[in-house]
Amino acid sequence: KNADAVLVNLFPMMKEIIDKLENCKIISRYGVGYDNVDVEAAAQRGIWVSNVPDYSMEDVSDQIVGKVIRQRNRETAIQSKTSRKRSTDRASQAANGAAGLYLSGQTHR
Repeated sequence: KNADAVLVNLFPMMKEIIDKLENCKIISRYGVGYDNVDVEAAAQRGIWVSNVPDYSMEDVSDQIVGKVIRQRNRETAIQSKTSRKRSTDRASQAANGAAGLYLSGQTHR
């Protein structure tokens, strides 16, 4: 009620709450976007709204790169396994007239 500023992340700052802020000059969201702040209600009361557009950018990019590497390692393991299987089964497949690569039972979840 008497706050001069509000720092928020995921908590919803809706009109009902903003209308009770008597002294507030700014609502700052430490995150990307304003989806949990009623910007129109804040503007009507003369309250500035800000955010941190690069919040957690390094953490997110590190996680994405890690997932890409993990996926690539999985694909490499599958290729290696199917290559070994293909080389041992190539003669039997050729004898049975089979061609191509069978992945059934070779993939992991």
